[in-house]
Amino acid sequence: MSQQQENKRNDWTAKIFQIGTSECAIFFAAVAMVLALLFLALGFWQTVLVAALMALGLFIGGVKDKKAWITDKINKLFPPKQNVPYRTQNEEIERAVKAAVKEQPPEEAPVPDGENAQE
Repeated sequence: MSQQQENKRNDWTAKIFQIGTSECAIFFAAVAMVLALLFLALGFWQTVLVAALMALGLFIGGVKDKKAWITDKINKLFPPKQNVPYRTQNEEIERAVKAAVKEQPPEEAPVPDGENAQE
């Protein structure tokens, strides 16, 4: 394959997943048509099974380090305890503000004129 043909193929492949291009519209219309035909021919659950098995095959064939990939996804869903989220800084600020408010003496309510006035 010549360099020019390879560049054209790479450009077309990049346009397939670029939203707003006609190549993208044609590709996803074809995917939707295949899904619709599968739903009609096989039914819903069989189509779901076919899609799940295709996803499993894609995972097995496409991911080199499966253990690291799975660990990464689990850590994104459930962060480890030592990775404290950003909100702790806000919690520390709130604790400091509460402590400062507790240390301030309570303000006395003003006494209206004429009541409890000592002369």
